[in-house]
Amino acid sequence: MAHVPASRIFDAPISAETDSALAASRKLRQNRNALRASLNLKPFTLLSVCRLIKQKDIQRVITALSLLALEERNAISYLIVGEGPLRKNLEKLAAKLVPDMDIRFIGYKLPPELWEYYCVADCFILPSLGDKWGYVVHEAAVSGLPLLLSDKVGAAADLLEDGVNGFIFPAGNSAAIVHTLKKAMHPDFFANAGSISLQKSLKRNEKKTALSIYSIITSMLRSQRQQLQNISLP
Repeated sequence: MAHVPASRIFDAPISAETDSALAASRKLRQNRNALRASLNLKPFTLLSVCRLIKQKDIQRVITALSLLALEERNAISYLIVGEGPLRKNLEKLAAKLVPDMDIRFIGYKLPPELWEYYCVADCFILPSLGDKWGYVVHEAAVSGLPLLLSDKVGAAADLLEDGVNGFIFPAGNSAAIVHTLKKAMHPDFFANAGSISLQKSLKRNEKKTALSIYSIITSMLRSQRQQLQNISLP
C-alpha cells in the first residue's frame, strides 16, 4: 500500500444481511425454548459457523473441551455448522478426545435454517488463526449472541468489547480457550452480553455498506474527472 496515495484508500464496511437476520432472530426467539428442547440441547450451547479448514482452528476448541472437568463437559452442546476438507479429521478427533460429549457436525446451512442455529446457541466461538474480518461474527452478533473470538479475528475490533459482550483469547492456545469458556459459562456473564452484541451489530447494515460503496465510487469518478480536466491538450 506504500505506493497508493492516501486519497485513493477508502474504508468500505462489511455487513451481514442485518434486516433479514434480525427479523428471523426475533421471530425464532419467541419459540426458542421449544426449539432447543426439540434438539435436546444441553444447558450451555456453544456454536461455531465456518469452513472446516486449518485456518479456522476448530480442532483447538475440541482440544479445549477435552481439558474441561467432566461435569462441565456434560453441560455443553457444541454445534459446528459448516463443511470442509477437515470434517472427517475433526469428527475423529472429537470421538477420540471427548467421546462422552455432545459435539454435533451439522454441515453447511443457509438461511433461513442457519438462523435457527444462531437462535438456539448461548455463545458463539471463532478461534481462527487469521480472519481479516469474519462475516459470521456479525451474523452472531445480530442474533444477540455473546462472542468468544481469537485475537486474529478482525471483526473483534468492531463487534466485541472484551469482558463486556464476550472475550478475546490468543489464537492457537487451547488453555486460553479453556479459561475463556469457564468465564463464558458463568451465569452472571449472560445478563447483558447478548443485548450488547446486538447493539454493536446494528451500527453496521446493508444500507450503510451500500452508501459507503456509492460514496467511494462517486469520489473516484470525481477525482478522475478532475484529472482529465487538468490534462492540457497539445
